[in-house]
Amino acid sequence: MIVANWRRARMLFVAVGVAAAMAACTNDSPSGPSITPTVTATASANPNNVLSALVDVQTTNTDSVRVVSGSGATRVVLTPWFATTGASMRVPVLGLREATAYSLAVEATGSGSVATSAPVAFTTGNLPGLLGSVHVRTLKGTATTGYMRTAVDFNGSTYALVFDSTGTIAWYRIFPNPDLSVSFSQQRNGNYTIYLGVSQGWQPGPGKFIEFTPAGDIVREWTAQPGSYVDGHEIILTTDAAT
Repeated sequence: MIVANWRRARMLFVAVGVAAAMAACTNDSPSGPSITPTVTATASANPNNVLSALVDVQTTNTDSVRVVSGSGATRVVLTPWFATTGASMRVPVLGLREATAYSLAVEATGSGSVATSAPVAFTTGNLPGLLGSVHVRTLKGTATTGYMRTAVDFNGSTYALVFDSTGTIAWYRIFPNPDLSVSFSQQRNGNYTIYLGVSQGWQPGPGKFIEFTPAGDIVREWTAQPGSYVDGHEIILTTDAAT
């Protein structure tokens, strides 16, 4: 087991089936003097995951934002509230369906008021290669709600996957990897870790843990000092200040 400690409280919440997806929510009922917030948004594809969009937000007089799809009674909330940390930020939208058109808008709250950006058209792509035919099938009984997380190795790559309750891929991240993968899990800070390697801690073989965000961006890698080898069974990341 590896236990890594650092001072950091950033949380990402993944609102997917996978999810997916996984961010710190703010209060849904802001209070204080009324100052009208403003918000604009653009959307782009996520290079790590075609079932995702990256929404760039520009705001003033706001304390939190979230992404929705549609309008009025048909509006669907796609993310939790994200606390704004400045005039601009990027919000990952996870758990979308492949090859599907969406109308994305950003709601912003500030001092008791809510503003909504103009809608932005966004269409997801097709799942890459092998993943287009991958799904989970229930052979007996009734599937429970929620998500299932697993990792599979195929043709020199590792596929970190999350399936929704219908057995459909809701989120994924692909890593080039000629070795094996184990211990794909979500950590307390909201990020994910996965082990790529062959050593069980004593064999002289390569191995490392990779920490990455729900959007698929790699944060850091964890490995052993020269002369030692990483055990791939488990890694626990904490916010404890102890070293």
